[in-house]
Amino acid sequence: MIDPPAHLFQPNNLSSPRPTYLDQVEPGLENTVDEVLKIYYADEIGTSFSVSQLESPHSLSTNFVVRTASHRLFLKSRPVGDGVPNLGREVTLLALLQNRKLSVPRVVPNKNALGLTSHADREWVLQNFIDGSYFSGNQPEFASCAIAFAELTQSLVVVQPYLNQMHACWGGARFLDHLEELLKLSESRTADLLPVIGPSVSKALQIAKQEQQTLHTIVAPVHIDFHPHNLLTDGTHLLAILDFEDVIIAPLLVACGFNAYKLLRQSCTDKARLSKELTSHQLRDDWISAWNPLHPTAVTGPQLLTAGARYRVLWLIYFILERALVHGDSQHIYELEKHLFALEEIEILFG
Repeated sequence: MIDPPAHLFQPNNLSSPRPTYLDQVEPGLENTVDEVLKIYYADEIGTSFSVSQLESPHSLSTNFVVRTASHRLFLKSRPVGDGVPNLGREVTLLALLQNRKLSVPRVVPNKNALGLTSHADREWVLQNFIDGSYFSGNQPEFASCAIAFAELTQSLVVVQPYLNQMHACWGGARFLDHLEELLKLSESRTADLLPVIGPSVSKALQIAKQEQQTLHTIVAPVHIDFHPHNLLTDGTHLLAILDFEDVIIAPLLVACGFNAYKLLRQSCTDKARLSKELTSHQLRDDWISAWNPLHPTAVTGPQLLTAGARYRVLWLIYFILERALVHGDSQHIYELEKHLFALEEIEILFG
């Protein structure tokens, strides 16, 4: 076995072990958070509490831990506006999934017995606080999360009729063609804006074109960001799946492959686990063994995991290039290198 290049499987922004909370609430939100808690949730928490903000790299993710004398709660908030995931659908989803005994947060109703609160042009949802660590990737933890993803996806198909229309799937039929055009355009921009992309994306794109029809065979509701920071564990077993704004209609084989990759690469940031996995493929096979019995119409294997993960990464590269080269929005450029490395890691992990 040849060791992977040193730049691969390095810890990244999804590798921190536990949630980190800031001492201060974001300026401009402190008074609003106080109002929401005192107006809508006084029966639950009283009027004496403290609030810390969850550290997050995402501008739309504004979450808080609320501490009272007796317990803690978790407060989620999002601005109301186009392109912002709706927390109302998450509230409905959590109730439906709790009834099916899945490991998800419990929503605390407001004074009007509603799960969703609207205040100051924002949506707010209060949940029970789950004290856990982020997914780290040891074998029992990985197996627990693999089973949970398979069961969650099965349940989402069952509860779909009870939900309002979800977001349409990403990765429509034309995005690969658009990506090919953007790669040509990016050749003249690498010096001043983009890192050198190289031939790896072009090669992956041509392979993906051949696999696209197979990957789109089954399209259904699925959690597309089943990544380490959306999973709380006790170090061995899953405690809770988070962020159900990320449930959309998408190709199951793509989501299955990409989510397997996100967890598998986190496991393999530990060099001993990486060496073991490249020899045994135990974690990869745990994922397949958990998925296939529950999804007989979307059976996967090493080749389809590779195809699905590659396809999603290409869409993320397309999104970054399209924003930068067409719209002049370069805020996501810093993530491009990570996705270029991902194309290499996917081939190694699922080979």
